[in-house]
Amino acid sequence: MSVEQAFPKVAYWSANICPLCGEEKPVIANGLITVGKDIKMCPDRGFSFCNCKNIWYTDWANHDAEAEEEPEQPIEVFQWHLNKENIKNEGYGRNRILICGNNGKKLKEEAERLGFDTKEHDRYDLIWSYHKIEHVDLPRKCLRQYYDMLEKGGRLFLATPDPFFIEFDNVYLWEHWKLREHHIMWDMDSLIDEIESVGFRVGMAMRNTEVKVNKDMHLVFKKVVEP
Repeated sequence: MSVEQAFPKVAYWSANICPLCGEEKPVIANGLITVGKDIKMCPDRGFSFCNCKNIWYTDWANHDAEAEEEPEQPIEVFQWHLNKENIKNEGYGRNRILICGNNGKKLKEEAERLGFDTKEHDRYDLIWSYHKIEHVDLPRKCLRQYYDMLEKGGRLFLATPDPFFIEFDNVYLWEHWKLREHHIMWDMDSLIDEIESVGFRVGMAMRNTEVKVNKDMHLVFKKVVEP
């Protein structure tokens, strides 16, 4: 059964153009928007699926940067990965870190408390990208910038929604159909292939079921070659 067959047909007159291959695909999952404290569906706008890179995507015109959430999880996730040694802290002031994505201000304060150098630099030892890539309209350009900003041997941590957790019996139990926030969401293997094509090598890949379960994936990459 294809993805299109598994999903209910919604907004069958609507379509989105794939941002990676340019093909037009039908909208097959309603987008969700927050109205006050309520979550509502948009019957005429939503997400399409393209198997060029196994991605879910919506029209970039739907995006509203003001709508992005600021969850508390990044600090706990950061501490968890440090304890597991998936990311490293070599000592006070020795690790230059760039923090991107949700709750960046609070996480920067925590990184400084732990001894990371959070000042602005041309190159970094660690880039922490927590739920950022799904918000950008040019994800490949973003990945290239991450690569260029890391020292050789530097690490990139990336967290992003994981479509593996979509429950086809009730697709809206997966909370990431946020129309005004999320633009593109990748299959894990396809995303790893894409990031490795830039010059990274994957060091860790996990489906998050341990750290405040958010139905996302956590990936750590190492910059191993110069372009």
